[in-house]
Amino acid sequence: MEKYDGLNTREFKAAINIAMRVGAINCSEEVSSSSSSSSLYGEYFLRDINSNLLIRIDNKSMQEELIFGINYETKIAYERRLKDTGWGYAFAHLIPFFGLYYAIDRRTISPIFYIATGTFIYFSFIYLLNTLFPSVDIFLKKILYSYFFLFLMPLEIYLAKLGIKEARDYAKYILKGNSVLKKVSNV
Repeated sequence: MEKYDGLNTREFKAAINIAMRVGAINCSEEVSSSSSSSSLYGEYFLRDINSNLLIRIDNKSMQEELIFGINYETKIAYERRLKDTGWGYAFAHLIPFFGLYYAIDRRTISPIFYIATGTFIYFSFIYLLNTLFPSVDIFLKKILYSYFFLFLMPLEIYLAKLGIKEARDYAKYILKGNSVLKKVSNV
């Protein structure tokens, strides 16, 4: 399909993605089947049909593209996750729609999933109590219903913290061994 001079298919596609991002080419169709790419002394070169140089890519940019793919914003989101070490974002999940903001900004649904699962289990427990013990004193039921926030809020904070920790650990796993991990503080 494509002509390669020393680079494999994955590296060739990464070179095309970088060239598109920096504006050296407008779309991947501009690089035809007779285009070539090569590597020399840690630099990568993407050439067109007539062997004209389209772009020269340094080794660091190529490695980042190979690790993070076309979505550079994911790398930034992983770096943001690494900074989430305290309880602040866990408490902030009590603010309406903050979980949605966090999910978009950090590109993770782990905290929302943990909170939703915990809330479902909690309300399932309340429903089970109602079903199994319908003749329980109404006063006890009122206490359970009116003060469920006192039980649910600490649970939600703790579950959000667990979800944030899982997302942070995954970001560490992805960025491990790369120079990106060494640049971010509080790791």
